[in-house]
Amino acid sequence: MPSPSSVVPELQDDITTIVLSGQAGRLPLSPAGLPDLTAALTAAEQNPHIRCVVFTGTENTFATGADLNEIARNDADANARYNRALIEAINRIDLLPVPTIAAINGHALGGGLELALACDLRIAADTAMLGLPETRLGLIPGAGGTQRLPRLIGEARAMDLLLTGRTVNASEALHLGLVNEVAPHDRLASRTQRLAATIARNAPLALRVAKAEVRAGRTLHLFDAIDATHDALAPLLTSEDLREGLAAFRARRQARFIGR
Repeated sequence: MPSPSSVVPELQDDITTIVLSGQAGRLPLSPAGLPDLTAALTAAEQNPHIRCVVFTGTENTFATGADLNEIARNDADANARYNRALIEAINRIDLLPVPTIAAINGHALGGGLELALACDLRIAADTAMLGLPETRLGLIPGAGGTQRLPRLIGEARAMDLLLTGRTVNASEALHLGLVNEVAPHDRLASRTQRLAATIARNAPLALRVAKAEVRAGRTLHLFDAIDATHDALAPLLTSEDLREGLAAFRARRQARFIGR
């Protein structure tokens, strides 16, 4: 019998929820748990029918990064290899072509928050706590936190969280722009599923292009990015999905997109 996975993918229609469960005593973002996460990401990448991916945790924990006792036991080379593997896993989340949502059900600390930062949208439970406490331990957020956080909330606010290492509650996270929305803990799953379903009803090609263009714009001059968007629009203008969308609009019905 296979051992329980620390990451459990759940497929419902065209939405995949990747649950960071921590089963079998393995933290999902620990060296032992990362293979489970990468396997779930591979499955999501290879499924052409998926239109949205949700990441969430269990009980009162979204994800908390590495086991600090394990970090203390390992030598510098082992910890560096682990950090590289964590970077690669979180970058894969960032590079998923379909929209992603982090449903932050509880503590999102260290690598757990870095994972959430790689998602397109973040909804936090009202009981959630978020932070990058690494500087309090003699470390830095090594898997993208120093880069994604200031891009999301601005350099000054990011410096506050990075240099103090403090955690923030869901209300402050919303004020900072760290999360898009806050929901009662017992309604987080249903609210996230409604949002994912709303996204999944839209044209798959358009969703992928919209996400890709926002991501590409990070490294381009404004006018170059706009020109690139013009080029990316061209295939959509001849797509079956556009014809369906316009027909549905004229008929005042829900469009049935097929991703072509």
